[in-house]
Amino acid sequence: MAAARRPQPVFDLAASMDEMKARVAAIPIFTVANKDNEFVLVSGENEGDKRQLGLFFFNKSDAQALVDKIHEQNPQLAKESQVLEVSMDQVYSFSNGASEYAADGLAFRFMPDATEVKEAMQVFEDAGIDIPGFTGVPVFQADGLTVKTESARYTPIFLSKSDLDAAVNNAHSQRITQKVQVTQAKVDRAERELEAATQQMQEAQSKSSKAKAKAEVANAQERLNKYNERLSEVKSDSLPKVEVGTLEEVLTKMENDTEGKLAEVMFIPAGATSN
Repeated sequence: MAAARRPQPVFDLAASMDEMKARVAAIPIFTVANKDNEFVLVSGENEGDKRQLGLFFFNKSDAQALVDKIHEQNPQLAKESQVLEVSMDQVYSFSNGASEYAADGLAFRFMPDATEVKEAMQVFEDAGIDIPGFTGVPVFQADGLTVKTESARYTPIFLSKSDLDAAVNNAHSQRITQKVQVTQAKVDRAERELEAATQQMQEAQSKSSKAKAKAEVANAQERLNKYNERLSEVKSDSLPKVEVGTLEEVLTKMENDTEGKLAEVMFIPAGATSN
């Protein structure tokens, strides 16, 4: 799915804390907790970083890998550690308010799924853009997926590239099928008109009637050529361009969205299309 232009930021998206939590409630998050369901904190990665980090994963296996690492370094702590699945609204205030905990030497960090990071970088590569790396939790969007109801409209933003691809292919296939049916009907009608005009020309007796029928044959052939060309264009219609952004970017813009531009955004958690 190559993009001819640079992948656009998904977000041309101020919500209250309660509104933000409601918007992200569908996103599952995996973290490591002790037997009392309290976050298990890890040391900062960089030398001299004395902060304790609470990690929020988007892939359960990544959270389990942290449990395994804890087991290697601290078997006793590992016995009390477990992967805990929560919805993002339950941890949003922590991830959103990391500065509140800075004085206490605490920080909370989203840990993106490495597969989705690779997918995001592939989108840039397909567009001919070389980037050294990708920072943040990637999210994906494409044109043509907006859902409209009588009272509202929703623009889905996907946390999984494969889910986006499935949705795009399905929507694209439906649109193409409808367009092909409509255009094919016009082709069939033009063929019948050409056949009828050709027969009239063959049966015409007078010079004037033959000339009239010949003109109609030419018109019918022109219409048939036009509809056949349009049918070829419809069948070769390309998939829409994929846009890449980061979850952090979307959330920040939603928090500062005083005009309601992002009120229609709907997050689609990974695996949603296979459930």
